[in-house]
Amino acid sequence: EAEEEQAQDADKRAKALQQIISEENIHILYQPIVNLITRQIIGYEALSRGPADTEFERPNKLFRVAYEADLVLKLERLCRRKALEGAKKLVPGHLLFINVEPESVEDFQLRQVVSGDVLQPHLRLEQIVLEITERSAVVNFGAFRDTMEYFRNLGFKISIDDASAGYTSLQCVAELMPDFVKADMSLIRGIDRDPVKQQLITTFSSLAEKARVALVAEGIETLEECKTLIKLGVQLGQGYLFAYPDESFTGIRDIE
Repeated sequence: EAEEEQAQDADKRAKALQQIISEENIHILYQPIVNLITRQIIGYEALSRGPADTEFERPNKLFRVAYEADLVLKLERLCRRKALEGAKKLVPGHLLFINVEPESVEDFQLRQVVSGDVLQPHLRLEQIVLEITERSAVVNFGAFRDTMEYFRNLGFKISIDDASAGYTSLQCVAELMPDFVKADMSLIRGIDRDPVKQQLITTFSSLAEKARVALVAEGIETLEECKTLIKLGVQLGQGYLFAYPDESFTGIRDIE
């Protein structure tokens, strides 16, 4: 009975997600990525949200159900199109970070972005950063690396999202040599009071510098965290300290 109930719940969630996709009931918020030292905005991350006040509002639940229901490609195509459509107010020169699931890098519709049909007139490929999430593992690094190199040669930049000190994250950095790597917020929260996290970020920062990869600290919430990250050699970051995600390309608040 428990298994049957779980199956019914999964089917119900799958149908709800299918309706969300059919009705295009997804909206995009943009959060600035900031140079921690100069406080200048270098770009924005496009964050997908489902219907407000539902279990699908947060992206983790949204994509978890998508994986269970085999709807990842359809959901990501919608989120990507919405993110690019909303980029009409992006300041020329600013970067746009768009999340990409590992399974989606071979999607022909992702490659169609190159044609410019879904790009805003002023948006160039060089401004788009394909941010590879770690919601699922990369199975074949050789093939994955070749595909990402194809996009890089076209002008796209590459970022690794939610990287930690684990083997998979380090392997991604070593194999892909991305332009950016984002340190997971679990390493950032309370870093000003945690010597272990400080050492991990120091190691990460050193690795990134040697690999000529820009390290971005995610989830910065306090000025103390920000100051500590600067001391540890981290130059870029994002988080509630600077700005909450917003439908517009908002600036950052005065924090000092």
